[in-house]
Amino acid sequence: MAKIYTNNHNLPESYVRAVTIDKHRVNGDISVTQLIDAPQIRVLKQKHDETIDVSTMLWALFGTAIHSVLERSEMDSVDASTLTQAAELLEDSKDPEAMKVAKWLTKFITKAYPNGVDNNLLLEETMVIDVLGWKVSGTCDKFTKDIGLLEDYKSCGVYDYIVPESRKKWFAQQNIYAHMLRENGYQVNKSQIVAIFKNWSKMESKKNRDYPPLPIMSLDVPLLEDAKVKRYIEKRVQLHKDAEGGSIPDCTGKERWSKADSFAVKKEGGKRAVRTFDKESLAKQYIEDNEYKSKAPMFIEYRPGEDVRCNNYCSVNAHCSQFKKKEESISLKQRELNK
Repeated sequence: MAKIYTNNHNLPESYVRAVTIDKHRVNGDISVTQLIDAPQIRVLKQKHDETIDVSTMLWALFGTAIHSVLERSEMDSVDASTLTQAAELLEDSKDPEAMKVAKWLTKFITKAYPNGVDNNLLLEETMVIDVLGWKVSGTCDKFTKDIGLLEDYKSCGVYDYIVPESRKKWFAQQNIYAHMLRENGYQVNKSQIVAIFKNWSKMESKKNRDYPPLPIMSLDVPLLEDAKVKRYIEKRVQLHKDAEGGSIPDCTGKERWSKADSFAVKKEGGKRAVRTFDKESLAKQYIEDNEYKSKAPMFIEYRPGEDVRCNNYCSVNAHCSQFKKKEESISLKQRELNK
């Protein structure tokens, strides 16, 4: 379905045009990014329009800009770089004739500027493999043929580095790209993520040992046995095929970026919690054990764990029954505790 862009904060038109240029295409049935993500989100996007306010797209633009600059830096010739940009613009127009010209121009650049384009590199290479009757497409950022090095640039938050769960998608994505490259006859020896932390703080890096020590880091990604990666891809494809057929699994806690519920024991008239527990039974037990010595009656305040992605970053949550059920259960729980 279509993406509907809103500009609720009256941001400049030049910014709006920049962030609404969508260069992402799925050359097949499913992309690698979609494959490793929640099937429910993909199905909802197929059935419903997405409403996205342009104010939320700044960091996506930031990431696109970084990719563009790093890709062009691999070209020694300024003319070759300029012509490549022209080819990209023609291809983005989606006009059939313009796209033909873009293909011709790309071939011309390779012939006219043999020293301007490094044939040892694959840059933004799109690959397609057949899996269980579906075509899976993926575009790797950079692959150096002679040493078998696969690299991917990530413009991300510090949170993605600190929390191991958020890095598992990087791990899966890189291993799938490595499998695709092998399917196309290349040998992959090493894989790295070049992480660029957009909200990095020098002061925080000195205080927190889990914090990334630098604003940009090269992180090794372990490569799995190819047979294991193939089984993982097949499992994910089958999951998405079943979802399209109507067997849609709920998004997992990891896919929702969930934070756990908590139960705060408070005193009537007090602003702060006396104690906070992760289980309601523990909160009740605390009140039972300490009520006799408290000057004011105590009660439990339910603090629902937030599904960060659902509440703040999902463009189809308005159509999601799981999201609506969670909202209803939070209201019901709060009412029960307040009785």
